Amino acid sequence: MKSHVILINPSFKLKDGTCVRSIQQKDFPLGLGLIGTILSKKGYSASIINANVDPRWEDRVLFELERKDIAFVGFSCMSSQIYSAITLSKTIKKRFPETPIVFGGVHPTLMPESLVRTPWVDLCVLNEADASVVPLMDYFNGRTEIERVPNICAKNKDGSLLRTARAPLTPFEKLPDRIDDVFYRESINNYILNIKIDGKERRGFSILTGLGCRFRCSFCINVITDRRYRPRPARSIYEEIKYLKQKYGITFFNFQEEHFFSDKVRTFDLLSLIEGDDDLYGKIAWNATIRVSDIGDDYINVGVLKRIKACGGDGFGVGGESGSDRVLKILNKGIVREDILRAVEYCNKAHVTLSFSFVMCWPGETPAEMLETGRLIKKIYEMGPYANVPFFQTYRPYPGSLWETDFSKFQEPENIPDDVFRFQSVEKIKSLNANNAETVYKVVSSSQFLAHSGMGMYGAQKTMSLLGLLKNCLWRVCSWRIENNQFNFYIEGPLLRFLRKIFLQY
Repeated sequence: MKSHVILINPSFKLKDGTCVRSIQQKDFPLGLGLIGTILSKKGYSASIINANVDPRWEDRVLFELERKDIAFVGFSCMSSQIYSAITLSKTIKKRFPETPIVFGGVHPTLMPESLVRTPWVDLCVLNEADASVVPLMDYFNGRTEIERVPNICAKNKDGSLLRTARAPLTPFEKLPDRIDDVFYRESINNYILNIKIDGKERRGFSILTGLGCRFRCSFCINVITDRRYRPRPARSIYEEIKYLKQKYGITFFNFQEEHFFSDKVRTFDLLSLIEGDDDLYGKIAWNATIRVSDIGDDYINVGVLKRIKACGGDGFGVGGESGSDRVLKILNKGIVREDILRAVEYCNKAHVTLSFSFVMCWPGETPAEMLETGRLIKKIYEMGPYANVPFFQTYRPYPGSLWETDFSKFQEPENIPDDVFRFQSVEKIKSLNANNAETVYKVVSSSQFLAHSGMGMYGAQKTMSLLGLLKNCLWRVCSWRIENNQFNFYIEGPLLRFLRKIFLQY
């Protein structure tokens, strides 16, 4: 019987062979861990090979393929991982031609036909794979037909394309209670985030707390794939926190979820569980995602924020996206600029950190609206030390989104352009076919400097080192430029390009 599966998180590799260091994540690949756990509960086995922590990941895959019980090799891919995945799948097909290759993840869900038309990909799993992986094992062991496996795109013998029925999204209660630690037990130190919080050294690890999202922001992948929100129950989250703390000494937990505070009942249930446990209360820390609209008098007010802080809630990622109310409305964010400022005010009062993301170059956005975003970033920092903007980027559309309906550049997977990686690069702005391209470039790059230098001016990274003095200088210059819309004698752009090459390697 074919009973073993190799699950791969491939590298973010440019075509010149460079791995983009800034994109690589130390988190354990929770989605692959969930699939591996489903397999193990059915009596199968799996290996998870993660290019982010294993520089010899390709060699390890080829070594594993010497086994005689391989059912298939599965790649989980975003668009920026397709090139490295295709490169390895070619080698696999050459050396192990009978081994089936399955692609899943965001990119194969959006454009599976472009992959299965190639000789290098046998099947694509669309959407979430939990409903497909066990039927796939039946298929590869000759116990069922491919038509009976849900969420599949494949090529028939006559060359035509086959799409099977879409499975209903699985509620969290029907998924494994936690990811089997057999997949990270021996390599857990590769995934530990060592972090200091409130003066205490902590060992951090990521856990999956929910799938999908209840909101429908117009730019988001959840809208394109229709991934509805499914929260993990509070008791299940609590039990995994207990397990990881007791077995591995984990005291900081990164909750992986699109919108952690979406379920109000679960929020307060989890707080109550932590408050009632002397082994956790005051002894752990955690972070998660939050929406600006959660923070207000009718839900997460200052008092609740202080309660969250006491239960270990240390910092929260939040999408600001734009300082322009007109742009926020187009994005269907359900917030306005004043909501962002209220959230910053409340979190400063409660001493809870908000880490914002902002984006510029939204379709149809004007330079004046970009300046509004830059000025909002400046105000956020000036309101207090508990809000920062570490995530500043230029807009990059998902294929299939409102603004990216042309799939032509993705139809040849081996030739996907490298610019899918460059989600923080501003250099390409200067080459836009627009009269104001140079102005936009200066506004965006100054705002990017402002966001990053503000971390040194106002946040926990404040320092009197030489780097701190440089950040101080950049803050003052860029702040003046954005406030006054004055970009003469512009030198920050070349400096940004130089620093990016040094620190990000592209």
